[in-house]
Amino acid sequence: DTQSALCEIPDAIIQRLTNAYWEDSDANRTGFHNPLLSQRYAVFAIGRYGAKRLNFRDPLQILIVYKPLEASNGNDSGIMVQHVYDKLAQSILQQLQTVHAGERLYEAVVRWGAMQGTSQLTLSLSDLLVMFERASIAEKANLRLIRPVSGDASVSE
Repeated sequence: DTQSALCEIPDAIIQRLTNAYWEDSDANRTGFHNPLLSQRYAVFAIGRYGAKRLNFRDPLQILIVYKPLEASNGNDSGIMVQHVYDKLAQSILQQLQTVHAGERLYEAVVRWGAMQGTSQLTLSLSDLLVMFERASIAEKANLRLIRPVSGDASVSE
């Protein structure tokens, strides 16, 4: 159906963008490079986009969740890890919202409702669980309409 088909294009764009992000040297210029980072995250579609019930003017609601590196890793810095994933989120937003022929291709949102008021663009698994507990019923319902788009979906297990 049309609503499901409308999700296939942004899905493919997000998959291509995330692959390119990890291959590009920009991901390495953060001063904190660890090859495990490209294996410890997932991009999820949530809300109408997650349920594949997207209409032409619906925003793409995206949630990026990551698994922090083990504390035994001497180079691990939670702030730097967060920064790497936030840069990924910024890259996705920038590319999805690029103006073509005077129009934005998509309106995209990477902050789930419960994240409003924070500067975070991405969430660690533990942060997601805390925010989920504090979220409103509507925010929880929105998050239940979730499906993996890119990365390692097992991150959420």
